Amino acid sequence: MDECKTPVSALYELCATRFTQPTFTLTHNGVNTLNPFFKFEVKFAFGSFNISAVGSGRSKKEAKHDAAKVALEEISKLNLRDNKHKVVVISDLENKECHAKAVKELSDLCEDRNLPQPMYFLIHESGPAHAKLFTMKCKVAVYEQDENGHTKKAAKQLAAFKMVEFLKPLEDVGTSHLVPTSKEALNRILEEKVKARNIKYKSKSVDDPFDFLDKETRLRAIEMIKNQSLEPEMRLKNTLAFLKIDFHITDVATVTGKPLLLMKWNMEPQIQISDYCLMGLYDRANRYLDSFLT
Repeated sequence: MDECKTPVSALYELCATRFTQPTFTLTHNGVNTLNPFFKFEVKFAFGSFNISAVGSGRSKKEAKHDAAKVALEEISKLNLRDNKHKVVVISDLENKECHAKAVKELSDLCEDRNLPQPMYFLIHESGPAHAKLFTMKCKVAVYEQDENGHTKKAAKQLAAFKMVEFLKPLEDVGTSHLVPTSKEALNRILEEKVKARNIKYKSKSVDDPFDFLDKETRLRAIEMIKNQSLEPEMRLKNTLAFLKIDFHITDVATVTGKPLLLMKWNMEPQIQISDYCLMGLYDRANRYLDSFLT
C-alpha cells in the first residue's frame, strides 16, 4: 500500500474497482470515559463475497482506520486463496503509459473508420475529499463505455482506452471503404459486429437459440425481462430460471491486467457474454436476451 495512503482511502479506492462502497458503523463509543475506546465495523460486497471487519482504537479515527486495515487484510487473503479474485487497483491502471494517449488514439480510430467522434460525460463523483473517484462515460454512436479514475482526466483516458479495446476487434466497421451512411444504419452495422464478438454460437446456422419455446412461454419470458421494477441482475436471474437455463460467471485474464467477466448460459447452443464490470455484464445480458426473445 502507498505510504501516503491511509487504510480508509485505500479501501475506498479498492472497492471502487468493483463498483461498491464500504459502510462504516461506530459500534462502541467510548467518549467521555476514563479510558476512551472506540470500535468501528465496516461492511461491503466484494465480488461474490460479503466482507465484514471490526477495528478498534483510542480515537474514532484510529478505530476506523483499523477496521479498514482488517478489511484490506481479508481481501488480501481472498487474493492468495484464489487468483481469480485478484484485484486490479485503479491507480495501477492510471499509471500505465498505454492509457496516456487513449483519447487521441480513439479520436484517430474514429476518424479512420468514418465513425462519429467520441463524446465524454462525467456521470458520477463519489468518495471522501481525500479519495475522490470520478466516473466518465465515453460514447461513440450508440455504444458507451464507463471507467473510474482519481481525476477527471484519468477517468476520461481510461474510458477512451476501454472504447478503443471495444472497437478495435470490429475491423470491418467504419473502415475507409465504408461509404458515409446514416446514424441508424451505422448503429445497425455496429450492433451486428458486437453480437458477433460477444456472443459465440457452437452452431453458426442457428438464428434463434430460443426457437424451441412455445408462444405462451416466450411472451411470459419477454414480460419478465422487460420488468423495469427489478434490477438487471434479478430480471436476468428470474427470466433464465423461468426458462430453466443455468448460467455461471468467471473472471478471464486480459493483456491489460484488468479481469474480464465472462457469463456462460448452459444451453444448446451455448451463449457467452462478456463485460468488464458485473453491473455492465447483467445489463448487457438483459439486452441480448430481450433481443433474442423479441
